[in-house]
Amino acid sequence: MVKGTNHQTERAVAEAESNLRFRPLGNRVVVEVINPEKMVGNIIIPDSALDRPTRGMVVAVGDGTKNPDGSRVPMDVEVGDEVLFGMFGGSDVEIEGITIKILKEEDVIAVIERDISLINQPHD
Repeated sequence: MVKGTNHQTERAVAEAESNLRFRPLGNRVVVEVINPEKMVGNIIIPDSALDRPTRGMVVAVGDGTKNPDGSRVPMDVEVGDEVLFGMFGGSDVEIEGITIKILKEEDVIAVIERDISLINQPHD
């Protein structure tokens, strides 16, 4: 599994980590939104025609929720994970030109895992 294979995303995460410091509380996750492509071939798609972004890169995670005995439930996501999240989940925030979402962990639908060994395999 290779995380963050998109160069622009890696750069943006590095910038977010160096310029912005977040310490989300509890089961909160800070996700940098990965904007959908705005061009298809030679056709430019206006912003109003694009769906709300539902992919992002995790840049910070909280400590997890507390059990009644005071112990922490570990988070299922970690910094660097590329995730899918609900279209209307969380809070949108733009800081220093970087769009982020602050989500509860349950708003994260899936972690995208890429297996680099499958990329250049012949298909039957």
